[in-house]
Amino acid sequence: MSTARTHIIKRKDGWAVKKQGSSRASKVYRNQGEAIQGAKKMNSSSEIVVHKRDGSIRKWIKKK
Repeated sequence: MSTARTHIIKRKDGWAVKKQGSSRASKVYRNQGEAIQGAKKMNSSSEIVVHKRDGSIRKWIKKK
């Protein structure tokens, strides 16, 4: 069974919260901290992958 993942990625207009496999972001936030909190509220059952500005992975937040 695959694990649902939510990615936080940098965009021109802020930090986007995007579910893996989705073509569109769920929501765009002004800063990365807000995006992490928003992702935790939206997707408590998924893993969150936080990316740096360059696209590489900064942090992996495992589901509990």
